[in-house]
Amino acid sequence: GNPQAAFRTFREAEIWSQDIRYAPLVQADIERALGRFYVDVGLWSEAQKQFERCLQLATPDSPAALEAKTLLAQTLFRRGGSTRAIEEYNSAITTANRLKLQPEEGTLRIERSAILLSVHRIQLAQQDAKEALHIADALRNPGLQIGAILAEAAANGSACKRTDSCDGPEKLYLQAISSMQQASDHEQEAIAYAGLARIRAEHGHDEKALQAIERALMLVEHSRASLSSNVIAASYFDEWQNWYSLAEQVSLNLDLLHPGRGYREIGFRYSERARARSMLDAIGEQETRQGHALSPELKRQVALNEKKIEADQARLLAADSKQVAKTLEALYREQDQLAAAGSDKEHGKSLGDGPIASPSSLQQKLLDPHEALVAFAVGREHTFRWLVTPSSVRVQTLPGSRELSERLRPLRTMLVGRRPAPASGEDAAQYARSVAAFAESTNHELESAGAVLLGGLPNDVRHLYVIADGDLSSLPWSALRVSCGSKSCYAVERFAVSIEPSASVAMALAQRNTEADRTKLLLVADTLPLSPELGPRWTTLASLPGSRREVDGIAQLAGTDAVTLLSGQQATIENLLGALKNDTAILHLATHTFLVPGHPALSGVALSPDRDSGSNGVLWLHDIPLLHAPPLVTLSGCATQGTNLDGEELNTLTQAFFYAGAQEVMASIWSVEDDATASLMKEFYRNLLIHRMNAADSLRSAQLQMIARHAELSDWADRKSTRL
Repeated sequence: GNPQAAFRTFREAEIWSQDIRYAPLVQADIERALGRFYVDVGLWSEAQKQFERCLQLATPDSPAALEAKTLLAQTLFRRGGSTRAIEEYNSAITTANRLKLQPEEGTLRIERSAILLSVHRIQLAQQDAKEALHIADALRNPGLQIGAILAEAAANGSACKRTDSCDGPEKLYLQAISSMQQASDHEQEAIAYAGLARIRAEHGHDEKALQAIERALMLVEHSRASLSSNVIAASYFDEWQNWYSLAEQVSLNLDLLHPGRGYREIGFRYSERARARSMLDAIGEQETRQGHALSPELKRQVALNEKKIEADQARLLAADSKQVAKTLEALYREQDQLAAAGSDKEHGKSLGDGPIASPSSLQQKLLDPHEALVAFAVGREHTFRWLVTPSSVRVQTLPGSRELSERLRPLRTMLVGRRPAPASGEDAAQYARSVAAFAESTNHELESAGAVLLGGLPNDVRHLYVIADGDLSSLPWSALRVSCGSKSCYAVERFAVSIEPSASVAMALAQRNTEADRTKLLLVADTLPLSPELGPRWTTLASLPGSRREVDGIAQLAGTDAVTLLSGQQATIENLLGALKNDTAILHLATHTFLVPGHPALSGVALSPDRDSGSNGVLWLHDIPLLHAPPLVTLSGCATQGTNLDGEELNTLTQAFFYAGAQEVMASIWSVEDDATASLMKEFYRNLLIHRMNAADSLRSAQLQMIARHAELSDWADRKSTRL
């Protein structure tokens, strides 16, 4: 939980490994350790290089080589290289066999079985699972036995997809569940219930599948709730997102079979649980810290409610499958009442009927006439698009995450590239034609994306809430092209767009009282370079010379009496914390955002280092909720790893400011030239401060003005306003 110290220590280790010539076996250990660090922070390509160097130096068929091969195989699979990963697993298993390391061989066969299943080599996966179980039985190793049983159940379940019955795999899952309940291994028990749910769903037993997947998710959420750190809990929680997708799919299947029984509402709530639960927990904790401790009477009520919910969870498994919807609805109401009990009664605020939104509650409490909400739940096999208007609810099935990402890849490449590079020997006229063709192709991709993602909206929509997920989070929603009568136009030309972290969070945080006496602006710009001990890949953050011009323009609009400016060596974390007062209305950070692809927990904001305190200048994600954030936060700098982000990292960073009390966060999706940023920001703040528009309308008006001036798409479409 201390990334600043971790990176400093890592940098020291790396310098030692570069400056001193070690014996090969010692150097191999160092390379392996460096690779493990890269795995921990999600930098998979660097990890692969380190493990490959380790194997060049390590003694073949040694325990050190075995560990490096295993880590390399896991890394290759994480990067999408299934074929090479299987080859490394083959080599590692051979090494483990030669060294007579049976527990390691059993574990490797379980891992290889999962990869073989992912590439549909089912018979080989079954063989690995059986051999792993044979090893586990011979060793009488309970942990290995459970893992092998789960692997065998998964492999046999895949083998029987096209048969009428899957009794064998179901019995294996139930056997594993029984063993893990005796051992109180809730994580493995949850995995078994999720596998059982897949088997049942694939054979049309949707009611029983819903019971099993609900049990799996309850176990995961319970395990997560027991973790001490919200950041760690959120990362743990993210590993099980596909289970929520399965639960949503099963619920919608049941809605088609049994319309009107409430399964559609349950399906939407699953998508909201996946998005909102961890953030709602953090919001609740934040506000509890700011309030008072729970009274003894309320503690007693909460404990009684928890016991009742545990009893209901057990009852769910024994319920008549036809009563699953009613049982789940009753359970959700009790869970929501429990969540509300710790906040509403003690702190005098209302979260409505409960923290998890449903389509009906959105219609009643969020959507006004001429407004609509689109929510996307991206899963491995399917993506669900929910379209909620004041009078209707529709669900559409779109391609899964991989296919959707491939469809959107050309658009992302064009947006980040801005314009084509001049070809060798190309004259001005030829280059102009290349630019025109590039613009035409970009518009075609924007129309294609708009048709898939925003098609079918009512004609009278004037304000659209968007709840994005996965890769969709990094899209410029205002720039997607939609139908405008007989022609197409940018979405921002037809309606205002607000990006929401989730419907539930929007409804919960909308209850916060805005403080009318906040009138001051805190502007941060022109920060110093980061300290070099931060680590590789992040030591060379380019300066942002235009950031000072940007904040100077904002200060002219606001008036010097209303502005506090932190720049250069003054723009430190300590000074930022001291400058955030109760009368601050806006925090504008014209600095680099610090994002690591695939590892949102290592996000932050790059401020100036403070030599006196030893701070390297990074305001880390887990420190942001401790700020006293104003209602509006603007992240105006560049994303340091912006070209490869899938949106999750930026979403996590913006949500951290909601934890700190912000009502709205505006951020840049990709890097933009200084002059374009300064121009857009000046128009935005003119609308906000002079014309007294709200932030979303201020941004829309500024974007429309830049469109009218024929500005390049990438100069205005990079901003997204996440609004509550």
